[in-house]
Amino acid sequence: PEFTLTPEKGQTKIDVLIKLLEQAFADRNIIFFLLANMNQSDYYINNTPAMPLPFWYAHFGGFFYARRSRGLLIPDLARAHRYLSVISYYRFSAYTLPFQLGYPEHHFRAGTTFEAVLDLYIFDRQLRLLILDAIARIEVALRARMTNVLAENHGSYAYFKKEIFDTRYNHDWLIRQIRRKCDDSQAETFIKHYRSKYTDPELPPVWMVMEILTFKEVSVFFLSCV
Repeated sequence: PEFTLTPEKGQTKIDVLIKLLEQAFADRNIIFFLLANMNQSDYYINNTPAMPLPFWYAHFGGFFYARRSRGLLIPDLARAHRYLSVISYYRFSAYTLPFQLGYPEHHFRAGTTFEAVLDLYIFDRQLRLLILDAIARIEVALRARMTNVLAENHGSYAYFKKEIFDTRYNHDWLIRQIRRKCDDSQAETFIKHYRSKYTDPELPPVWMVMEILTFKEVSVFFLSCV
């Protein structure tokens, strides 16, 4: 379908396109057609390029129309809409790629369903959670082991001893980082408690320090100990 609309004085290209869509709103299929086929090179309003497709393509109807036209089976549109309302169509689109035949048409393999794509998304989410859980366990264990080894072999304030670090490690930077984290108004409660009760040493013992350093800082700390 073709539509024409003459811009009024003071209107922007976006205003024109919005009115164009309102003009077509009586027929949702026309809106979906426009969203699925409009691009910057071959669609013009008053000889001026329209708004880029990604801006308008966020409409769920356009997403479903385009995917169905390429072969994706979506038997329950209402259910698909509910999922995309909490996942976002843009994120979900990435999970459709393994089911497509390739550029430039991006047609889906025969029999591909919305459920199959959703299953891939759920699998990826669950895998991420398992990996994050494993990383968290490793991080906590590393912090605990370093705390025990340092405290047992070099005392409660082991990190003050420059000699236990590789000469290439910037020990002064470490102390500055610890001091900055302790001076921060948003410092951890246990740090504030320590500093309100003790003044010497000014900075907390190693088992506290190991809890306020980032995992990256702890990792570099670990690699730099001799």
